[in-house]
Amino acid sequence: MPTAHYALVGWPLHASASPAMHNAAFAAAGIDAAYELRPTPPGPHALDEVIAQLRAGVLAGMNVTVPYKVDMHSRVEDESRIVQKVGAVNTVVMTADGHMRGENTDVLGFGHVIRTLGAADGRGKRAVVMGAGGSARAVVGVLLAGGYAVDVMNRSSGRAAVLVSHLHRHFPGAELGTGPFDSAAVVARTAGAALLVNATSIGAAPDVGASPWPLPIPLPEGVTVVDLVAHPAETAFVRHARESGAKAEGGLAMLVHQAAAAFTLWTGVDAPVDVMRRAAEAWSMMAPLAATLPSSAPSRNGA
Repeated sequence: MPTAHYALVGWPLHASASPAMHNAAFAAAGIDAAYELRPTPPGPHALDEVIAQLRAGVLAGMNVTVPYKVDMHSRVEDESRIVQKVGAVNTVVMTADGHMRGENTDVLGFGHVIRTLGAADGRGKRAVVMGAGGSARAVVGVLLAGGYAVDVMNRSSGRAAVLVSHLHRHFPGAELGTGPFDSAAVVARTAGAALLVNATSIGAAPDVGASPWPLPIPLPEGVTVVDLVAHPAETAFVRHARESGAKAEGGLAMLVHQAAAAFTLWTGVDAPVDVMRRAAEAWSMMAPLAATLPSSAPSRNGA
């Protein structure tokens, strides 16, 4: 049988640990497959070529990242119940009858992270999520399912309103609000919150000094921080949260576990999670060197 090809589709892409993780996993599992990046600039027909390659069997499956997670939701013929709830797709699986099935393994990855932090039970608690893109939809869906009240902070009030409208339909009665994404508003909303999540790309390489939280201000006592940025492994935001005494986790753990779930969906084989984690960690250590090499598309994304 020919080598099966998988890809990550998004823009920009070069700072991504996904090829390292998946190719290491294929090798460890003895699967004849390869994973590559497919940088896809935004445009009215941006996804047409990769979708055509999926249908033709050139690609066996794919991951989707910024800015296409919500767009892909409208392109798949079938979708998991998780995708129905959050309205975003990060993994596409080809079914036996040739249909594209949308999955969202970000939900599984983020769920793993908050369980590890002891923050999965949100009953009687409030969370603040910065960002309203595809990753934020997965995060908010997990938090609402866990019983949290959630505030979504975003620069575009319209985009936040769309997210809230979609999730309200699938989580009736949930306490879900929005607010402006600026320093004063984020600090004010985080007071008394149990969880603060960065679901933006702020602080991702190469802009590693940036933070979605104003760095001179300590984090409130008792708040737990999750930063979805995976590169660098410890962002300025995570470092500041830990220095403030907060429990904090960067995006690498979520990245590994969402990738492991995608691997299993594609292959039917249990993912070698430890192999994937070691590959992601090794990539993260080497990525600063790789970032100095010529590239057609500098990236702010770690997934």
